[in-house]
Amino acid sequence: WNCPERALQLTTHSSLRSANREAAFVHAISSAGVMYTLTRNCSLGDFDNCGCDDSRNGQRGGYGWL
Repeated sequence: WNCPERALQLTTHSSLRSANREAAFVHAISSAGVMYTLTRNCSLGDFDNCGCDDSRNGQRGGYGWL
């Protein structure tokens, strides 16, 4: 990628640590992305011990709620 090392370092500005609506939004979106990825990978069987309950599988298809 040929990026300089200083471009990869995180900056610590005081504005990045403030608790405001924008920071809360970014945190919420990031958290949702992590949970979505974990849930998807668990349901696809990518993890050996993720805790997905196979006994609760419903019928395939039939997306009547759409």
